[in-house]
Amino acid sequence: MIYYMPVAMLAVSGLLCVLLRAGVLRLLVGIQLLSLSAALAFLVSGIGSDSFPVSSGEAYAVVILLAGLAQFGIGLGLSTRLFYLRGNVDLSEIENLKN
Repeated sequence: MIYYMPVAMLAVSGLLCVLLRAGVLRLLVGIQLLSLSAALAFLVSGIGSDSFPVSSGEAYAVVILLAGLAQFGIGLGLSTRLFYLRGNVDLSEIENLKN
């Protein structure tokens, strides 16, 4: 049970970042923290298993980490483009892209 404490702390900090979204980068970091907590939960759940050479929790964790890395790269590219076009990365500017 003690192994799940870092998972809970990462998930709560990720949820706070997403809910208190002040900027695009904080939103991206919050989503990354949520995906990292999910990957850590899969790793922790496979601690007691004796599967060799790779448990299914480790395989899922690698897939989650790779998907999160691609998501963060795309989001960072979009926020860089938004900064280039608008001069800031405020989320209220994203809602007004039709202008």
